[in-house]
Amino acid sequence: KESISIAQLFFMWWSLVAGVLLLVLFMLRKQLKHHGFTLAYNVYIRKPGYYIHQKMVKQERMAHSQRLEKKINERLTIVAIPMLADNYSYMIVDTQKKNAVLVDPSHAEAVLDVIEYLGVHIVGILTTHYHWDHAGGNKILLETLEARQGRNRRIPCVGSEKIPTGSLACVSQAVVDQEFFKLENFVFQALYTPGHTHTDIVFVLYHNLLDTEAESLANFAAGSESWSFFTGDVLFSAGCGKFFEGSPETMYRSLRRIRDFHIHGASADLTKPICDENSLIWPGHEYTLTNLRFAYSINEKDAITSALEWAQTQRSGLHATVPSTLAREIQINPFLCPEDGSYTSLIPMEEQESMTQEELAIASLGNLRKLKDDFQG
Repeated sequence: KESISIAQLFFMWWSLVAGVLLLVLFMLRKQLKHHGFTLAYNVYIRKPGYYIHQKMVKQERMAHSQRLEKKINERLTIVAIPMLADNYSYMIVDTQKKNAVLVDPSHAEAVLDVIEYLGVHIVGILTTHYHWDHAGGNKILLETLEARQGRNRRIPCVGSEKIPTGSLACVSQAVVDQEFFKLENFVFQALYTPGHTHTDIVFVLYHNLLDTEAESLANFAAGSESWSFFTGDVLFSAGCGKFFEGSPETMYRSLRRIRDFHIHGASADLTKPICDENSLIWPGHEYTLTNLRFAYSINEKDAITSALEWAQTQRSGLHATVPSTLAREIQINPFLCPEDGSYTSLIPMEEQESMTQEELAIASLGNLRKLKDDFQG
């Protein structure tokens, strides 16, 4: 019988060790994937992510959609500017005075082209949250525009008080929840809506413009009968943002604030159906078609079916699917109505028995988000 050499013993020992390591890695694959994502995410939201974003912007080739100009009233037009792979920036324009406010201008050059084309004067920038695909163009735009328009008149960059001071998002005017503010004759309200990140702000634009000084911006806003929500990555058409820095409960309460806006933000003279129909939704991404495919996979009701058909037609011609309305979203967006039986039924009955209605709605929202994350449609 041949004896086993030292080299063979060494090989067998390392094979055993390697096998054990592979088994451990396999068992911990989900945890390792999570930690890997966490590391990458923490790099992305800091300065290295900003410079990566600038390189990605330079590689952009073709717009994902045609630019959209929507006339709101005789004075107000909102322009949806496609950029990056699926982002939208928005330009809010007073067509009479040629003043404009930008929302999430992540690609400075694309926005500068539209500014030149429309011949407008930028009076402010709104930042819905600190991700670079929303805030990554602020610094370049501020430097370029202030050089053009005169550095003696700074352009306010508005965002959450929770965006770190000194960030390259360049927020110079921090706002808090429910705060009203004015940029020239545009009146806005900030709603703090964490869930996607801890810096999320939904900006409400009241469609009536303020040409004179008002004693109270809140009272002035209460006289408006229509408004726009710039929702960033909190609310999409037929979807919502991933919970990168929040829980299902946090996102549930934020989405609820948008859905119930008529209770705390609109004129008491307007009924909820009118409020919902008069509420325009301008999300940060062109995700409507994929969101509706997911919604249809779990709920084939007529409203979702017709919305999916419409979105397919729109996207086949590279037409934008924005804006939506709150009334429409309540009909087609599972994440805005997680308490609906079509969605709560996806949670095992034995788990539902010990839940309150609100706990069930929150659990349903978390389950919907997980299903959407895994959806391959």
